[in-house]
Amino acid sequence: MCSNSAFATSVGKKQCPQLVIDQHSQIVLGPLFMALDAEFHSGLAPARKDGKYGYLNREGIFVIPATFLDAKNFSEHLAAVKVPVPSKMIAASHGEYGEWGYVDETGQMVIPPQFHRAYEFKNGKAFVEPLDSVNLVQIDTAGKIIAQTDSSFTPEEGALHVPPPSGELAPVLGDKRLEHETAEGEIILHVDKLFGYANVAGEMVIPPQFDKAGSFSEGLAVVCYQGKECECH
Repeated sequence: MCSNSAFATSVGKKQCPQLVIDQHSQIVLGPLFMALDAEFHSGLAPARKDGKYGYLNREGIFVIPATFLDAKNFSEHLAAVKVPVPSKMIAASHGEYGEWGYVDETGQMVIPPQFHRAYEFKNGKAFVEPLDSVNLVQIDTAGKIIAQTDSSFTPEEGALHVPPPSGELAPVLGDKRLEHETAEGEIILHVDKLFGYANVAGEMVIPPQFDKAGSFSEGLAVVCYQGKECECH
């Protein structure tokens, strides 16, 4: 996910707010501030409010309060969150200092903040960078280290390549040039300047109209319209 600093552009424009649409192109939430890679899992998605991150439900209610410096998507019922550590603020060179831990879907901290970096869980395992190491290690859902890596290792979230299931929608642009497939089974396509959505049969379902568009998850996707005074991220 994006950190707070990512909401300002290089030319000084603010970030445009996002909208959440359903598979019929109906706006169900917004305007609000979410990263375009934000996805709903178990009915929750990370979003920003008053400069901090929390998790909102499908009705747009923050059921996990916005108290985190950053937050990632839920995966296997756990989500990585960056928690502010006031006692170490003086050591932070850019904004507030924080450490990563994991919360469950109730907002309960189940793996305490203790990492410089933290990635999503897959098959009961996640890669993290402990505070006392420059290398990533792999932990289980209890936070126990189960494997080591070397300094050359870099995990890629959402990098699984799988064929899309029937009926899924994929964001598309004009010439339908394939960029990559996601773990959600959708095909991300790149064309002209506007995004729309097609199904796996290649049929246009939502005409190109968005400046940026994210993948569908649980029937919802984050999209963005760019304005004169703001930019999509």
